[in-house]
Amino acid sequence: MCIRDRPIPSKRINFTKPTVDNGTQLPTDKSDIVINISVTDYNLSEITFNLDGTNYTFYNESLVLYYSFDNNSELGECTNWDCPVYDLSPHKIHGNLSNRSGAGPVESNLPHFITAHCPFGGCVNFSTTDSDANGQSIMINHTEILNPQANDFAMMFWFNCTSALDTDISRKGSTNTHHGLGWYKMEIGGYGEANKLSLQFRTNISPSAGFDVCTLQSNTDFCDGKWHFGLGQRVSGTAELWVDGIQRTDYTVGEGDSTCVGTINNTANLTIGSKDTQDDDFFNGSIDERKFFYHP
Repeated sequence: MCIRDRPIPSKRINFTKPTVDNGTQLPTDKSDIVINISVTDYNLSEITFNLDGTNYTFYNESLVLYYSFDNNSELGECTNWDCPVYDLSPHKIHGNLSNRSGAGPVESNLPHFITAHCPFGGCVNFSTTDSDANGQSIMINHTEILNPQANDFAMMFWFNCTSALDTDISRKGSTNTHHGLGWYKMEIGGYGEANKLSLQFRTNISPSAGFDVCTLQSNTDFCDGKWHFGLGQRVSGTAELWVDGIQRTDYTVGEGDSTCVGTINNTANLTIGSKDTQDDDFFNGSIDERKFFYHP
């Protein structure tokens, strides 16, 4: 394990159960093992794990956002309006719990942190009875590093829901906020078919060439009351949608294909659990381990 930190190092590393003891002969009849590592370092910049001579990087500057939703009071997290949703990435782009009901924020009925039945520690739960009018979300104010420009990027999260139609997991930019500069979003039931996970990247190619739009949607319902891992990414100009480690190659008719070159460079806010304007498409369910990667 290699840990790199910024000046004034102050780190502590613990290997905890169910991690096997050092030097243990690993079984040959299993394809994976669990290694539980706790790193405390207030100046952390990189974590690299070396296994049999191969380095695996888990944490560095390409991790732009990381919300664990553990409601860690040591980081200042709490359930009040003015407490941050702490960003564990090197960039520290903290969010805030939010509730929108037409006229503006309401300091009651905010998204709430839970610990029961979460995949990793705690998670955040969103409750809404009307996805088009009232609901809860997390607001992350715009900052330029949230725009991937023309770079490859990836957004990932765990999600759990029982029923959803036209609800946003997370997005930055929409029809009235991207101002011709593109957007990225992942949602459930966004194209007329409930409970199906989808992504859409809208990129700005040039004033003359216009936009490139890529939309992918799963052909499987994932709002089944179980936790699933979702990943949307752009790799060398091609969009990819993955759920539970399986690539979903289904395309949404009339919404473009998987080719998605060009830039995303809007000034919209980023939201988790609703449309970026926080007045529509509210998610009803739970989310955990929201991350965003790209190489500036």
